[in-house]
Amino acid sequence: LVDDASGSIIDAIRRAGLHVNKYRAILPGETYVPPPPDDRLDPRSLTEEALAAKAAARRDDVSWSRFVAGAVEGVSPFAARHATAAGLPPDAAVDPSDGRAMAAVVKALSELTRAAAAGRFSPVVIVDESGRPADFWAWRPAHVAPDRLKPASNPSAAADTYYDFRTAAAA
Repeated sequence: LVDDASGSIIDAIRRAGLHVNKYRAILPGETYVPPPPDDRLDPRSLTEEALAAKAAARRDDVSWSRFVAGAVEGVSPFAARHATAAGLPPDAAVDPSDGRAMAAVVKALSELTRAAAAGRFSPVVIVDESGRPADFWAWRPAHVAPDRLKPASNPSAAADTYYDFRTAAAA
């Protein structure tokens, strides 16, 4: 959260000081600095052709989820695993000529982008093998087993459940 009037960070779900991020601190009271510009693709206008061109320009073999996280703006490794879970082997190397895979990834990311823009969420708390909160997300992740997903009433409630557990566990 950023105070528009002062440009100061009010708070962040994931805080990071300069020891974690040399470019900018994401801490309450610090001045908000946008991320540095890069050449990642905008998920709101993503096309199969642009994703394939980005894949063809790579010089190394990486998995689909790692490629998507690095190639598309705003896509975390977790979101990339969700987007690539639609029938793609998670550790398979990216093949720029695989039109079916490109279409599946673009479709999954387009669905997330439209849902976020419309404010449509299906928030969940992701639990570990013991049923303890291990993470949370605004949608039901395709790459996590259904028995590890606990629905939340809204994204804030999912975050609260996760962070309340972590705070209590740390005490």
